[in-house]
Amino acid sequence: PQVARFEITLPEDAALTAAIPGWTVALSPDGRLLVYVGPGRLLYVRPIDRLEARPLPGTEDSDSPIFSPDGEWVAFSGGPKLSRVALSGGRAMVIAEAPQLRGATWLSNEEIIYAPSAAGNLHLVNIATGRTDTLTTLDATKGEVAHRWPTMLPNGKAFVFTVYTGAAGSHLATYTFASGEIKH
Repeated sequence: PQVARFEITLPEDAALTAAIPGWTVALSPDGRLLVYVGPGRLLYVRPIDRLEARPLPGTEDSDSPIFSPDGEWVAFSGGPKLSRVALSGGRAMVIAEAPQLRGATWLSNEEIIYAPSAAGNLHLVNIATGRTDTLTTLDATKGEVAHRWPTMLPNGKAFVFTVYTGAAGSHLATYTFASGEIKH
């Protein structure tokens, strides 16, 4: 692949809004769409080859957008919930409770790994059924306070995440799906 560099200038009436402690920008898997947090903490979608952005209705007071693998949906933190909305339109739908979202990554099999709160384990939610399972377990003997910020690896067989240990800091770890093994 060839490296591409470009700037994206946003109109003043739809400029980027900071989302702390979340993130404010997501790029679609095919690289053609940008979703970002704009005024009123509303999500905006913009094709990369256009200057206009349009708001996504039902995403008020949101942050931390992520794209579905097919690029047709955006999941986001809206209040105390993890929700999703179709880019083609429609109302936002709640996926799971997430009072203090600290990262999420969308799997190809209609599941999302997410950290629902500032302290605790990573969870796996089935989008169709709403069933949520605990995916990781904190190791108190190592001073682990939280598992956060999961990101799928390109091979789809594992993901990387942050292990937060309070005053001791943080480090990265990987989780392998086949074995359930966590490597620090």
